[in-house]
Amino acid sequence: MSILDKSRLKAKIAIEKLYEDTCNIYTYEKINDINTGITRQVKKIYLENVSCRMSFSNFPSTTDDEQAKLTQSIKLFLPSDILIKAGSYVSICRQGVTTDYVCSGKPAIYKTHQEINLELYNDFA
Repeated sequence: MSILDKSRLKAKIAIEKLYEDTCNIYTYEKINDINTGITRQVKKIYLENVSCRMSFSNFPSTTDDEQAKLTQSIKLFLPSDILIKAGSYVSICRQGVTTDYVCSGKPAIYKTHQEINLELYNDFA
């Protein structure tokens, strides 16, 4: 193992020690009902109890009518060896509270970890 590989392994271990949350990751699968011919999407569990860490950033923004709003950016950190599809549904348990999110895009994958921007799941949207 090269010195660079050893350094990356140490960095990966150090980052994963910071993972204090857990998440369940769901994907959507198309199911065709043979009786009705209707295709629908069904949420299926993909991975369970994955160690992770969340990061929150708040920043003010203005709209066209110049009213200030506070926008929150939510980022999920996961091990780099887990494949997460864009559009997956993520349920995160943080300090005993479970909150549901949807992935907004493809993960940024690094040698030591991956980062995924999330959006809060709104059941009423």
